[in-house]
Amino acid sequence: MKKWKCSLCGYIYDPEKERPPGELEGAARCKNMDELDELVESFKCPQCHAARIAFKPHEGNL
Repeated sequence: MKKWKCSLCGYIYDPEKERPPGELEGAARCKNMDELDELVESFKCPQCHAARIAFKPHEGNL
């Protein structure tokens, strides 16, 4: 699964390692990712609160 990088602040979202507080393992993918492994439109950067459109696929290491 690909990682996503915020083009405004540099935050990298890794859907395999991160999940919203209080959700079970694997739930982050259900809530933040769609069926095509893309970020859902309502996703916002947890660091700078930028909209989903600021995120681009990230191929590098964390």
